[in-house]
Amino acid sequence: MKQYTLLTFLLLISGFLMAQSTTEVINIPSKDLDNFLAQSNYKFPTFTRAHVQLKNGEQATGRFNYNYFLDNLVYINEKNDTVALANTDDVDYVSFPVDSFFYDKKFYQWVASSGTATLAVRYTYRLARKDNVGAYGSTSPTQNVESHTSILGMSKYDLDGASQLSFEKTTTYYIRKTNGKFVSATLHNFERIFPKKDLSDYVQNNKLNLKKQADMVDLFVYANR
Repeated sequence: MKQYTLLTFLLLISGFLMAQSTTEVINIPSKDLDNFLAQSNYKFPTFTRAHVQLKNGEQATGRFNYNYFLDNLVYINEKNDTVALANTDDVDYVSFPVDSFFYDKKFYQWVASSGTATLAVRYTYRLARKDNVGAYGSTSPTQNVESHTSILGMSKYDLDGASQLSFEKTTTYYIRKTNGKFVSATLHNFERIFPKKDLSDYVQNNKLNLKKQADMVDLFVYANR
């Protein structure tokens, strides 16, 4: 019988059950907000021609990009306006030349796939804090966590050059069986999809950190062998 210390057991249980998420805190002066949004808003540097597959079998094409703050796909319409994609519940997936997004109540970005499963990731941003910068560089918080859409309506914050903004960027991995629903890419959910693989031992023996994309892909590739 395999012997585990209490600490090892607790670490295994933690990785077994918890969502595979990491959060990065990004601090910027409010005067740099426009530059930050310009660099972080979109997945691709330019709007790119993409193929939209609807659940009813119909198809469409257009110039698309993914807006992380809106948490939605946006496109250039015939008037050359930037418009958020409507009726997203009708979308099956959107394929770009070098990437794909799947829709299952929200959009998931493709990471890896096989005949059995799909591994995906979601990146989300939120304004976590707004500080007023006072004398000698001291700060005082004036705003609690806000939603993604509030970030785009910055006029409501009455920002000035003496404010500092703290954004949280969260990365979360998901997995689904082919034609199934996306669930958090925990070790537990991996083992539900690949019950014949000894995935716990593989993670432990190879010291995988399932909050890192390279290690997550490593586990996914092993599970599909």
